[in-house]
Amino acid sequence: MHVSEAGTVLVVCTANVCRSRYAAALLAPRVPWPVRSAGVQARDGAVLCSLAAHRLDDDHRALESAGPGGRRLRHEHLAGAGLVLTARRAQRAAVVRMLPEARSRTFTLREFALLVEQFPHALNGDLPGAVAALDRLRPRLAVPNARVRLMDRVTGAGPAAALSALDVEDGHVHGGRRHRRALDEIEAASRRIGDALALLAITADGSL
Repeated sequence: MHVSEAGTVLVVCTANVCRSRYAAALLAPRVPWPVRSAGVQARDGAVLCSLAAHRLDDDHRALESAGPGGRRLRHEHLAGAGLVLTARRAQRAAVVRMLPEARSRTFTLREFALLVEQFPHALNGDLPGAVAALDRLRPRLAVPNARVRLMDRVTGAGPAAALSALDVEDGHVHGGRRHRRALDEIEAASRRIGDALALLAITADGSL
C-alpha cells in the first residue's frame, strides 16, 4: 500500500487560527500523508495567530503547512480524512455530529498521543488499520488526572474548573502564560504523534 491512499490527517479546533493550524504545521513535515486543518467556527481566510507564527518563523516548510488562511470545517473535509485530531473533546463531538461515521477515526490530539504511547503494538499495517486498532483500545486508555484550571483573576470568570487531560485549552483567547502552555502541549503531542505515524509509514512500506 502506498501511504497516500489512506487519505489525509485533519486537525480541528474552534477558529483555525492557532491550535489546529499549529499542530498541522508541526505534523506535516513528520508524516507522509497530507495534513490539513479546519475550525468548527472558523472564518475562512483568518490569519494565523502571532505567537504560533513566531514559533514557526524559522521553519518555512511548517509555515507553509499551516496554510494561507483559516477555513471552516465542512463535511467533505471529514469524508476524505483517514485520521481526525481535535484540540478538545467539544470539537471531537462536533465532528461526530457532522459525520457520525467519522467517530471511530476521530480523537483529541492528547488522546491519540497517549494511545500511541501506551499501545505501540497497534501501529501495524496501514493508517486505517492502525486507527481502527487504536479506536478499539480507547476503553483501556490510562488517562492522567484532570488538570485544574484556576479562576481567571482578570475577568473573574467563574469558579475553578477541571480541564481534562485529553484537551488542549484555547489559550489563544487568554494570552500570556496559558497561550504558551497550550502551544507547548500541542508541540509535545504533535511530536509524539508524528514520530508514531512516521514509523507506521516505514512499517507499511516495508511490508510490501
